[in-house]
Amino acid sequence: MAWCPRAAGTAPTRDPDYNDCPALHAEANAISVCDYAARQHGTLYVTSHVCFGCAKLIANSGIARLVVAPDDEAAWRRPDLSYDLLLRCGLKVDIYAP
Repeated sequence: MAWCPRAAGTAPTRDPDYNDCPALHAEANAISVCDYAARQHGTLYVTSHVCFGCAKLIANSGIARLVVAPDDEAAWRRPDLSYDLLLRCGLKVDIYAP
């Protein structure tokens, strides 16, 4: 059972900046628990478009490549902003359509 309206799908709207999200996203969690030296020039694989907050973390993490295999379009996350930031920061971004 989901404990927040966003996770339950009952929120009236979804804030694309995730200000309404009480969770730590998988990308942020992975970056926070892995060894800094081990992720340098590494690749991060995700199964959904990343939010802008996670894109900032990824851009500053030492990761060199992001591979996205989204299970849905998630256009409300405005992934173009996230990927533009990552590309401007020198990361390689590969997006595989479902």
